[in-house]
Amino acid sequence: MKNIKTKRIEEITNYDPGRWGFTFLKTDSRISPEDRVGLVMHATEMYLNKESERKISGEEYEGLLYTRGKSTFVSSGFSGQEFYAEIDTNDGKRTLSFLVTEHINPELN
Repeated sequence: MKNIKTKRIEEITNYDPGRWGFTFLKTDSRISPEDRVGLVMHATEMYLNKESERKISGEEYEGLLYTRGKSTFVSSGFSGQEFYAEIDTNDGKRTLSFLVTEHINPELN
């Protein structure tokens, strides 16, 4: 990860204060908290930049993050685009899933 802690979202995305959302990650607990944050940042950035696939790597993993463009939901009120990561870690292969949901404030746009 390239010093993701020091980057601000405005520096790595097409930041718009009228757009906000959540990214949910279903992960393996053996992945470090820092790598989890990096994976969430990658998925969110891909969503904002309309990317469908990206090679990723972190301190303890490398692999592919991708979306098929499908939407799904988590609980009531949270729906969004699904992303998946297939990664190789020190503990073997892992498949992770993400949900990126966006809300737009029309008063700010």
